[in-house]
Amino acid sequence: RLGDNPIIVVKSDGTTQVFDREKLYRGISIACAKRPNIPNEKKAEIIDDIEAELRAAGRLEIKSKDLGDIVLEHLRGLDDVAYIRFASVYKDFQTVEEFREALEGLQ
Repeated sequence: RLGDNPIIVVKSDGTTQVFDREKLYRGISIACAKRPNIPNEKKAEIIDDIEAELRAAGRLEIKSKDLGDIVLEHLRGLDDVAYIRFASVYKDFQTVEEFREALEGLQ
């Protein structure tokens, strides 16, 4: 990765930061807490896959919202509880109805 150009994440307020694998790993780990079917290797694999997808598509810049959507797609088929946990933080659920809609989206 040393020779790769950094991927830039554009946050919702317009500020930018370099793609941080560790930050993304922490967010995924929190969502996957106490989920026995998701070992640390799988979390790292998700991040590897996301980074590879972005690089293969030639994307050196991505909106944080789009990055969150990609993470959700990876969690969707992996573990429903982890998906909902990540979505609740990422999408900043404020009501029970927002949770309900997310749950219905899994069916």
